[in-house]
Amino acid sequence: LAEREVLYLSTDGEAPAEAAEAARDSATLRGARINAIAVGPAEAADWLRAHAVTPGGFVIAAEDWADYPAAIRRKLTLEVASR
Repeated sequence: LAEREVLYLSTDGEAPAEAAEAARDSATLRGARINAIAVGPAEAADWLRAHAVTPGGFVIAAEDWADYPAAIRRKLTLEVASR
């Protein structure tokens, strides 16, 4: 299998949109993918989709940190299935 760069982030907060978008754009230009787990309200997942995740990347929502282990399992399943 060909190697590919996949960056992963988890957050329960926001960063400045400009910084997140610059990082996303840089990753996109070099062919990397950014996937993310948003912990908290649905707005957190929406923010990541709008500002941080690359085309082809995905966001998984976890309601709270207690749901985080299940979100990690789902993330790994999606990443392995996409290879």
